[in-house]
Amino acid sequence: MKIYLVRHGESIGNAKDIYQGQKNDFPLSELGREQSNFLRQRFEKLKIDVVYSSDLKRAKETADFISKSKKLVTITDKRLRERDFGLIGEKENIMKEWNNFLRQQIERGINPREATPKEGESDKDHFDRVNSFFEDLKKNHSKEETVLVIAHGGTNKVVLGVIGHFSEKEMYKTPQGNTCVNELIYESGKWKVKKINCMNHLAINQGIIKEFEKIRDEPLEVIKNRCWEKNSRLKKIFESKGYKVKYAIYSFNWSKQKLPKEIINLPHNDLDYHLFLIVKINGLKLIVDASNDSLLPFYDSWDGKKNCDICVVPKKRIEENIDKIIKDKFNESISEDQLVFLNEINLFFNKLRENKSISNKKE
Repeated sequence: MKIYLVRHGESIGNAKDIYQGQKNDFPLSELGREQSNFLRQRFEKLKIDVVYSSDLKRAKETADFISKSKKLVTITDKRLRERDFGLIGEKENIMKEWNNFLRQQIERGINPREATPKEGESDKDHFDRVNSFFEDLKKNHSKEETVLVIAHGGTNKVVLGVIGHFSEKEMYKTPQGNTCVNELIYESGKWKVKKINCMNHLAINQGIIKEFEKIRDEPLEVIKNRCWEKNSRLKKIFESKGYKVKYAIYSFNWSKQKLPKEIINLPHNDLDYHLFLIVKINGLKLIVDASNDSLLPFYDSWDGKKNCDICVVPKKRIEENIDKIIKDKFNESISEDQLVFLNEINLFFNKLRENKSISNKKE
């Protein structure tokens, strides 16, 4: 049996950054309907025997795009609903309230998996109802059938735990974008996972990628064109294209960076801050950092893609006073020691750039 496990398209709640659970039952947004139509096109030539969906609006609407094109009837099942946060689901900031509740429960000695909000369900409750649905799938469908299941981000993550692909801790870290496709195979009593969070049916904005690459690849003149200035410009560009963007900050130590000791040992403050962006694209919050100089892989093998999502070795995510740190950083004056330090870094980068240029010419 093959199962396509899909998250619903963007809902109005998603667009407004409202964590929905079960209480906030929003329909699809205009973008969500567009995403669902791309999803329909993806499945146009693929065999689908039955379509199951959560009965919540955003999932059912997404499912109907495919079931109607296949001349099938969407079968709704409440077991595929998103997590039920109970009365917490009526609060403005559900996740903040949930985390506070969970901390209180842990302090009382309650197993976090069994912490149950009033009129809601625990992690274990959510896991058990999803498991119940998948046990029925195994009983009710033959190995030749292909089943489409439309659910929610949280529920899909739990599915990957139910089938044993991830541990109960790992499953919640799995990205699930709007209309993402997970491909699962059940054969000989075992589950196999062929795809997770596949979104290649959605259109990619090539223009915004080019804008990012243009800013990222500008020579990193540390004094004239600081990393912060690059990301500030990029934020405005993303916002002008309709993307939701916010600043994020990590602290870092210069002494821990992959730079030559001659530079690290120059007089300067060791503790510093690094600014990057969190951009919401198709239901995923992605880290975007335009600070990466085109020479990044050349100095002492530090590679942001392999070692970290940002272009410094980070120390700690800064959660408080972000606006003040940003304001102070953009308005700060540079001391003589810092000026010497930054000039030496510029000289270092320029030498690398020259060496790279000579190397390219020889090739």
